[in-house]
Amino acid sequence: MLAVVLSHAGVPGLDGGYVGVDVFFVISGFLITDHLLRELDATGRIDFGRFYARRIRRLLPAAVTVVAVTGVFTYLFESSLAARNLARDALWAALNAMNIKLAVDGTDYFEAENAPSLLQHFWSLAVEEQFYLVWPALLVVLGVLLARRRGRAGYSRLGIGIGLGVLFAVSFGLSVWQTGVAQPWAYFGSHARAWELAAGAFVAFGLPALRRMPVQVGHRLSWLGLLLIAVAVTAYTEQTPFPGYAAVLPVLGSVLVVAGGAVPASGGAERLLGLRPLQGIGAVSYSWYLWHWPVLILMPAMLGWQPTVLNNLFVVLIALLLAIISYTNIENPLRTASWVAATRRGLQLGLGLTAAVAVVATGALVALPPVVGAGVPVDIRPGDVTVVRDSLGPRPAPANLTPSVETAPDDVPASRGNECHLQLLEDQVRQPCDYGDPAGAQRMVLFGDSHADAWLPAMEMIAGNNGYRLLSRTKAACPPVDIVVRDGDLGREYTECGTWRRQVMQEIRDVEPDVVVMSGSVGIGNQSPADWARATTRTVSALVEQGIRVVYVVDTPRRDGRPGPDCVAANLDDVSRCSTPQDEAQPFGGISNAISTAVVRSGGVVVDPTSWFCAEEQCPSVIGNYLVYRDQSHVTASYMRFLAPELERLLPLAAR
Repeated sequence: MLAVVLSHAGVPGLDGGYVGVDVFFVISGFLITDHLLRELDATGRIDFGRFYARRIRRLLPAAVTVVAVTGVFTYLFESSLAARNLARDALWAALNAMNIKLAVDGTDYFEAENAPSLLQHFWSLAVEEQFYLVWPALLVVLGVLLARRRGRAGYSRLGIGIGLGVLFAVSFGLSVWQTGVAQPWAYFGSHARAWELAAGAFVAFGLPALRRMPVQVGHRLSWLGLLLIAVAVTAYTEQTPFPGYAAVLPVLGSVLVVAGGAVPASGGAERLLGLRPLQGIGAVSYSWYLWHWPVLILMPAMLGWQPTVLNNLFVVLIALLLAIISYTNIENPLRTASWVAATRRGLQLGLGLTAAVAVVATGALVALPPVVGAGVPVDIRPGDVTVVRDSLGPRPAPANLTPSVETAPDDVPASRGNECHLQLLEDQVRQPCDYGDPAGAQRMVLFGDSHADAWLPAMEMIAGNNGYRLLSRTKAACPPVDIVVRDGDLGREYTECGTWRRQVMQEIRDVEPDVVVMSGSVGIGNQSPADWARATTRTVSALVEQGIRVVYVVDTPRRDGRPGPDCVAANLDDVSRCSTPQDEAQPFGGISNAISTAVVRSGGVVVDPTSWFCAEEQCPSVIGNYLVYRDQSHVTASYMRFLAPELERLLPLAAR
């Protein structure tokens, strides 16, 4: 718990604190399996109703309390938009499926720039509950039924051991494979995490033998286990491909600590873990886990604090206080209360609490008021970028904000609706994906990543006005220039990008369009400005030498902080609070300059749209009547259409 909390608070040197969840899985697998095996020993069966009722009493009341309190504070101190988003996540949490939602979002490039969910930490609880939905039944099938087939009473330890081994091997194999293919599914998927719970179950299975090992061996194993966990916490970073092979270190460490505790522990890691302060944290660790994340996100926003390490440490201490209150008054009393001790009442409690969350969350989605500004609409003509300067300074959101903060995530180019913009794992050019004038004698190609795709609404209008057939060739997180990309969402080299980009370049050589318009995010990967310049020179020179006019549109400024719709929704009375200083909106200026220089030297044309987004060193999130961003860096389709006349003026197009 300390590893997770301190890592989330941003304490330097603890970037790998996320492995605390892996430790949790091992301990959980050990405790639950040990309990189930004891029940099998005593009765020869498992009382499924009693098992699930006990888990409900232990976990659900505290979880529902945190969800409810988080929802109230989100509505009071954020916005109804944030409360509506929370209500959707509450439904996922109530269904023990938050991990599935996060896995889907993690492989959707656009979802990655949305604000983090206040309930995203419920993913680990979902993994655990999905595992325990099937594990008790598997124990019965593997142990009891196998024993009966052999004409024996009780259960077969051999059957359980074999089943555990198969479960461990299959899940671990899936974890390693999927970490290299689709890391979000490996990280959040119960199929790729089951081996960690199975590792703890193995310790429970082997407990009789472990109790017979020499005491000194047990002590050394426990200290070695703590050391392995500490190494993972301090050595791992967000760039570590995880879970996969990297998860072996914290899992093995946890197994050694628990296994070492099978012998008298006076000289083992118990000397540290048995200290009263750590025992106290252990007692409230579940409640602290529930509280720390929403408090860490909400409290700084409520108080206007910067998320510094010192401020974050204070916030997680407040969360610890809430955890103690929650543990003392909700978690522990309901776990031990006699009036819900009966299996039937425990199951009824679970059904009632889950239904209550579902009903309230659904009601919130329906009843929460729309987010509408009270400002006077601005009278502007399309392409009049002088409105950028007029949009600086304090002002309320206009009543006709376009798009609204609620519809902004869906204000996307047409390529998103017909799947012409490729997602991360796709690597084949999709055709026809043509826009503009379908009968146009001249051809234009839009080539690049999602930031290039954002220009499609404007390019579509320009192509139609000038008799061009527009071929859209864009792919998430894949810049158009010939540079190797390591994708953080996938946790590996982005091979799909290179495969797709080579196909597009070949298609351009075959089609010989009149104009290729390129653009892309320069915040991808860790390459230097010189690397980007060389890659740009290779790509642009290859096209120019073929007689193709090349236009490179410099990357658009981006928001610093939470997504544009979320910020504007929380600041309807003064949207200037959502402006971003220009130096923060263009953090990769050195790379952009290197690309621009390379384009010009290679014979291409550079279009710099910065003045269409920023003035006087500020980049507003609302310009005129337009909401500029649909997340942190992708511009809304509505604002891009507004910019179409200005972009058309600068493109080297032949007369119609």
